[in-house]
Amino acid sequence: MGGSCSCVSKQETDALRMVNQFGTDRRIINITTENDDRVEQVMTRVLLTNPQPHIQFIFGAEPQAFRVLQFVRWLLRQTLERGGVVWGLVNEDELIGVMCLRKPTPNTDISDLGHTRELVIRTKRPVVFKDGAADNEKFQRRLDLVFEQIDKIYETQLESLKQHWVVDFIGVDPTVQDDGGIDAMLNALILISNISRNPIYLTCSGDSVISVLTQKFFRVECSFVVQIKEEDGNEPSAELQSMVRWPDEW
Repeated sequence: MGGSCSCVSKQETDALRMVNQFGTDRRIINITTENDDRVEQVMTRVLLTNPQPHIQFIFGAEPQAFRVLQFVRWLLRQTLERGGVVWGLVNEDELIGVMCLRKPTPNTDISDLGHTRELVIRTKRPVVFKDGAADNEKFQRRLDLVFEQIDKIYETQLESLKQHWVVDFIGVDPTVQDDGGIDAMLNALILISNISRNPIYLTCSGDSVISVLTQKFFRVECSFVVQIKEEDGNEPSAELQSMVRWPDEW
């Protein structure tokens, strides 16, 4: 993988400093390169441990680590190529959480946020599994279907959302005994939303995930189902939710 860089603006540095002033045991850092093994490992473990329904739809009930890792690498590359940022949650210099967050343009500062339709709607399908093996073709078809539906639903939300953040990934390493990790990451995300006065948009699945986000005042804007008919007659499906959190009133 190539080493794609994401420049850190002064506004981002200031925002991270504001987030980190509220605690001494954990802090949020900016990760500027795509090929960071620590990030890939944390994200892969998050997706493999109690995988959300749409991850199971793509990869099966028991996803294989090497396939999920391919997906993680694609997701990181997409975030950085779109001018997004990858933030890590660190506790005593150990990376325990990752958040992939898209800004509107590569040159947009955290204090000057907008959103452009061109960066929201995907211009090409995600090519994750390239070797043409039968299993890979199956996973690629399912991946295509999931992101095609995510795009369609997202497009219907754009007019009401206007300027906003998009969360491509957020999670804390399940092997780390840190019950406050996901809370710390969501609080950092909410603070950035409040600073910029822009809502947060994400797509997720699974009752436990929705419950955590609802407690942080995210609301479900839309629910939709992806389903595919396989040659063996099976018709796997998954329900996904698009959720939005609006900035707090200051």
